Amino acid sequence: MRERKNGVIEWTMRHYQITLLVITVLVGLGILGLVDMPKQEFPEFTIRQGVVVGVYPGATSGEVEEQLAKPLERYLFTNCPRAYSPSSRMMISAILPPY
Repeated sequence: MRERKNGVIEWTMRHYQITLLVITVLVGLGILGLVDMPKQEFPEFTIRQGVVVGVYPGATSGEVEEQLAKPLERYLFTNCPRAYSPSSRMMISAILPPY
């Protein structure tokens, strides 16, 4: 005769009352956790970010980049290494450093 292995699926089929009890307890705990979970419609959070905008009237985008944006980026990236989004346009340079 062949010996049969008792697997997890076979055990749950034989002892279905225990399986149903475990599933019911887990669903009940999930519903209880969902009800007790703190909820806020508009949670308070702080955005730690600022905008540095430099205006250079009469300058081309190349002049703004060389004379305004690059020195400013060099300063910000050495003192605040997570600064990002540099953008230079005609007469304006903008950088977004986090606080």
